[in-house]
Amino acid sequence: MLSSHGRAEAEKLTQFESSNLSAVEKLVKGEKIDCDFVSTLAYDIFFRDEDWAAALVKVNSLRRAGVQSALDLTISSSSEEAERVGLIT
Repeated sequence: MLSSHGRAEAEKLTQFESSNLSAVEKLVKGEKIDCDFVSTLAYDIFFRDEDWAAALVKVNSLRRAGVQSALDLTISSSSEEAERVGLIT
């Protein structure tokens, strides 16, 4: 994404999901909509080493370019961390 679209577009694309979730949360609260919306953290899980490696290359590229959403990510390869947050038991 960075090499094909540039830093500004990469920043815009990576902020898209977060911005939409914030807008939905604001709407639900502002309009007092009775629903089961819950804002939570997102996790990407990789089962194959090559997928993990490819994702890490992309994230590190975005970080080197200063893309804020990539700088804000927490990355862990620890199964203990996955257990701690309830992703695996």
